[in-house]
Amino acid sequence: MSCGDSDPPISAGDSFAGTNVGTIREYDTAVLERDIPEHGLVKGDVGAVVHVYDGGRSYEVEFTSGAGDTIAVLTLESGEVRVIDREDILHARRRGGER
Repeated sequence: MSCGDSDPPISAGDSFAGTNVGTIREYDTAVLERDIPEHGLVKGDVGAVVHVYDGGRSYEVEFTSGAGDTIAVLTLESGEVRVIDREDILHARRRGGER
């Protein structure tokens, strides 16, 4: 059995990573829902929510490198990011498509 096999599926209102599923709060990990090529970001990149505007209509999200260097701090609309999910698999990639 691998880690998490015994966890029940999550649904709206369940607690995950200190937040309710579907609700993004400050300091949550958020997943980008679209490419932002001018900042080198692609759909699926993860960032930290540093501020929530107008009850969740938009978010200030910081994206960092593995070393902790800031890549971008962006204000994104609610449909451009989502809260990370228990079933998400994190993936590392090099900036600029380097391998």
